[in-house]
Amino acid sequence: MPTAVSDHYLMNKRTYNQFCPLAYSLDVIGDRWTLLIIRELMFGPRRYTDLQQGLPGIGTNLLAKRLKDMEAADIISQQKLPPPAASHVYTLTERGKSLQPIIMQLAEWGKPYLAEGFQSDDYFSTVSCMSALRMMFTPEKATGISATVDISRGSEAFFVQVHRGVLAVQTGLAPLADASVRFDDLKTLLMLIGNPATRQQAQASGMMTLTGDETVFDSLLGAFNLPV
Repeated sequence: MPTAVSDHYLMNKRTYNQFCPLAYSLDVIGDRWTLLIIRELMFGPRRYTDLQQGLPGIGTNLLAKRLKDMEAADIISQQKLPPPAASHVYTLTERGKSLQPIIMQLAEWGKPYLAEGFQSDDYFSTVSCMSALRMMFTPEKATGISATVDISRGSEAFFVQVHRGVLAVQTGLAPLADASVRFDDLKTLLMLIGNPATRQQAQASGMMTLTGDETVFDSLLGAFNLPV
C-alpha cells in the first residue's frame, strides 16, 4: 500500500485541498522542477552538483527546497557512497521509482513537440539525451541490429545497446563496446539520427570523435527515428 502523505508535509506546501487522488498526486509532484529531478534520477544516483548541472535553470535554494520536500514525501533518499568517492548522492525510493512509467508516458505524449526542433536557449543534458533515445527507439527498425556504443560528453558517459530489437540505455561505459563516440554537444547525436549520412562530415568538422567499428555505429543510428 502507498504511504499516505502526512498532514505535517502538506502543512508546509500549497495544496488543492481536494479529496481526489489526482489532486493528492499534484500536491506532491506538481511543483515546478519536481518531475525533472525525478527524470535526472531515473538512470541512477546523482550528486547535488550533478542535479545542478542537469537542471541549469533552477536556483540553488529552490533545488535544495525541492529535494527536501521530495525526501519528506518519500520520493527520494540520500545515500553516502563508499570510499574513495565518499560523497552523498540522491536516489529514487521504491515510491519514487513507481513514477517512472508515468514520466515515460508524459514524455511519449510530449514527443511530437520535438519535431519543432531546438530553440536557441534549449539546454540538452546527458539525461535528456538518454531519455530522448528511449523515446525515439523504433523496435521494428532494430531487427538484425546488434550493437553496443559508448557515448560521452565531458566527464559524463553512457552506453546504448541494441540487441534483438531490445534497447538498453545505461550510465557508465560498457565492458565490451563495439564503438566509442565523444561529442562536444549531444545535439549532434540527434542531428545524426535525422541524417546519418552527415556522420563523416561531423567527424571532419570535429563535432564528434569516433573510435571502433564505424559501421556498427551507423547501424545503431538506424534503430531510431526523429519525431515528425
